[in-house]
Amino acid sequence: MNRFVFKLEPVLEHRRRLERERQMEVAKIEAGRVSLEGRIKEIQGRIEAGRGELRTSLGGGGSRILSPVAVAAARLSAHSSLHGLVLLQRVAIELAGLHARLNLARRALLAAATARKAVEVIRERQLEAWKAEVKWKEERMADDMMVMRAPMQAEVL
Repeated sequence: MNRFVFKLEPVLEHRRRLERERQMEVAKIEAGRVSLEGRIKEIQGRIEAGRGELRTSLGGGGSRILSPVAVAAARLSAHSSLHGLVLLQRVAIELAGLHARLNLARRALLAAATARKAVEVIRERQLEAWKAEVKWKEERMADDMMVMRAPMQAEVL
């Protein structure tokens, strides 16, 4: 019995390979996104910690007059907080660019998956047609055998 041979199998394999490559690209960009979001949370945590230290250093003395050390510490803390905000803005801009790349990569993955599925649909249709043809041939052979046996059975009677 012949086996089913899909003539477009190399095309299907190529499209599967392209889809896997697109999946890897999306996964890389997604990992970068997760990393940047973690970095943003870390920077925000440092800014909040710095602000908390500033509050305690400025409000903890009870006296309205601040010492030069407290003023210097407050200035340093404010500078650190501003530096954190600038860094946060840079990372946020980088994250926005990454989101744009992620959207493009997802669209490319969707296109690759659609192209692969189109060839798979063709394959399934050809397989069904091949199965129907094999069934038809088997039924035809069975009918031919019955026709050949009929005269032999008539002689026996």
